[in-house]
Amino acid sequence: MRDLSLEVIGRCAFGDDYSTIMIEGKHIRLTDYTQQLESKVFEYGMSPSYFFCPKIFDLDLDEDTRELKRLRQVVKTVGRQILKNRIQEIQKDPHCLESRTDLLNLMIRSHLNGRDFEECESLLNQELLIDECVTFVFAGSETTSALMEWTFYNLTQHPDALEKLRAELENHFGEALAANPEKIITNPRKLDELPYLDRVIRETLRMFPPAPAASPRVALKDVELGSLKIKKGTLVSVTPYL
Repeated sequence: MRDLSLEVIGRCAFGDDYSTIMIEGKHIRLTDYTQQLESKVFEYGMSPSYFFCPKIFDLDLDEDTRELKRLRQVVKTVGRQILKNRIQEIQKDPHCLESRTDLLNLMIRSHLNGRDFEECESLLNQELLIDECVTFVFAGSETTSALMEWTFYNLTQHPDALEKLRAELENHFGEALAANPEKIITNPRKLDELPYLDRVIRETLRMFPPAPAASPRVALKDVELGSLKIKKGTLVSVTPYL
């Protein structure tokens, strides 16, 4: 399921499948690295040291911190490769910057702010774009995978909902669904025409949120939330499970 979610994210965000990518003449399976990195980040994210001094994990303190740095570097190298491929593609065919509507093109156009690519390529903040790519791949792959798994589970536990959803998809896609479901390509805006699918996904997110907690924040001032009083400087994290 992780491979599938990476493929979905790759095609939607970057216009290609990056579940496996060639780097320095070697094919790497990105799922392996994102899973390891996720485990390390979660492990350190639960450490109080991370909240008060996150830069401590950039140091070569021990084997674990060195492994974390190595995994982060691999994933960032993937981000650089994705951006490099796209820039080379735009250099060969400048029109693809306007014709393609994936997330990476939207970010590049936003950075250019209406200026010509050939004249302003040097103004692109490539490191920022790379970080955006890495964040989208890393944060999106696991949450998307978890959402799909729980959605399929919920549907197996509620056959009536599964049949209702199947009927909506068949009605929307018609004969194309029965002929070759793997070849169906739909405009994202067409998803608005699938209200039951939307409700199935939203209910799954309500029951099984993919992210167990939001990133911690520090209260900048005293705050009252109902009967709860939060003092300035308190570290606050919200979990959707509650």
